[in-house]
Amino acid sequence: VIGAMVVAVAIVAGIVVANSAGERLPGQTMTGTIGDGSVTSLLVEARATGMADIPRAVELYSQVLAVESDNVEALTYIGWLTVLSATQDQTSDIDIVRERFQSGLVLLRQATVVDDTYPDALCFLGITFFRFMDDAEAAAPEVQKCLDSNPPAEVAALVEGLAADIAGSEP
Repeated sequence: VIGAMVVAVAIVAGIVVANSAGERLPGQTMTGTIGDGSVTSLLVEARATGMADIPRAVELYSQVLAVESDNVEALTYIGWLTVLSATQDQTSDIDIVRERFQSGLVLLRQATVVDDTYPDALCFLGITFFRFMDDAEAAAPEVQKCLDSNPPAEVAALVEGLAADIAGSEP
């Protein structure tokens, strides 16, 4: 009888714990929702948003900069997304597009001033110089610094290909 009661209590306790714990939904951590407005939560949301919604990602990274004006990730990705949006803009006045492109480039450079070893900023500068400005001479040192900064493997593979393209384009 006592054994049956222990099993019954354990089953009831398990059901109560399971029901009160619920499930973790997308956008939630083990301790609650991500969207608490902290820099960490804004960065997580911005990364998740990425290229799917550039204006939203820029908005989130801007919120990070409002709290931490020298946040290298936010500077880098606002700069990169701004450069990309400028290069893809087919409808705006050319002067507006050029100004937006330059703003993105300035943000990327500012990120390298904050942290000259952050691979993403270095890689994006190299890509921008070579692919969008056709300037292999400016791109080569940025790409080399990117590779020297130990980027993630998938980034390294892309940048190594870019380095080969740059080397092939130089006289």
